[in-house]
Amino acid sequence: MLRSLNATNRLPLADAPQAWIDRVAALAQSEGALKRTARILADLIFDSWTVPRPVGVRGETATAHRRLQFETPELTFDLHAERRDTDWVFVAQASGTESEMTGLKVGNKMVMPGSGGMYQWSSKRPPKKISLVTERAVIDLPELVWKRTQKK
Repeated sequence: MLRSLNATNRLPLADAPQAWIDRVAALAQSEGALKRTARILADLIFDSWTVPRPVGVRGETATAHRRLQFETPELTFDLHAERRDTDWVFVAQASGTESEMTGLKVGNKMVMPGSGGMYQWSSKRPPKKISLVTERAVIDLPELVWKRTQKK
């Protein structure tokens, strides 16, 4: 069977150069690299879609806006979403001791803060996965569901 794969009578694969191996070992032992790769899961502490609405304001317009708030021991993250005709518009802000974020990873896209530390972006569909990137850690938000269940 091995002869049919043509793997016999071949030399083994070469090892990586020793300089590369030493560099990877140094990165793994570096305290800064470990801090940057620490992952934290934030807790959802408020979701406006879970709050019952008064009878007069129920309906489709109630699902056009959503406010979410997430928390870790060092950070509070506020996210406002508004559904428009063809897309969603998002505005977010972080506050707390870890609020010096280097970026916000939304799906596969990195969003940088604007003036005043506000994050603004728009997309055709709302994101399922958002991560806050700080100098010391990556803070993952719980996966988001954007279909509101209708209660009877």
